[in-house]
Amino acid sequence: MASNDFQPEPIVATEQEQTQLAKLDEILSIPLEGEMASLPRLCTSTGEQVELPESVFHLLRQLVHQLLLSKGVALTTFHQPLTIWEAATLLNVQSKEVEQLLDTGTIPFSQAGMRRRIRVEDLMMYKKQQANLRRQEFAERTPISQEFKPGE
Repeated sequence: MASNDFQPEPIVATEQEQTQLAKLDEILSIPLEGEMASLPRLCTSTGEQVELPESVFHLLRQLVHQLLLSKGVALTTFHQPLTIWEAATLLNVQSKEVEQLLDTGTIPFSQAGMRRRIRVEDLMMYKKQQANLRRQEFAERTPISQEFKPGE
């Protein structure tokens, strides 16, 4: 399929596919460890085998898991480096908030003429740091809320 032919459309798994998805999810969830670990391979009907690139493996694992949960999945593409608007979309925030993060140096960026551009890797690192911070804050609050008993 040529890249111009790609028309993203939402995908929803059928009930009949759930057994296959469960097996795929199990296989894709096995940790890849050790020197002998290799990524899964795609096999054609002619017997040709191609090892999945790591990026495709991670995407496939996410897709299979979401389909197994009976969620619809749609693929979104974007250019690199990202515009402020694209970064805001990926973070699910307004563009103004991304501009503030760039202004304070929280997220690095490059200048392309008058426009600022953000590397996907930098944006995902920021997103992961924020998720870790939220988990840590939640973990710190949880013991306090468990100790609190109304009426005492």
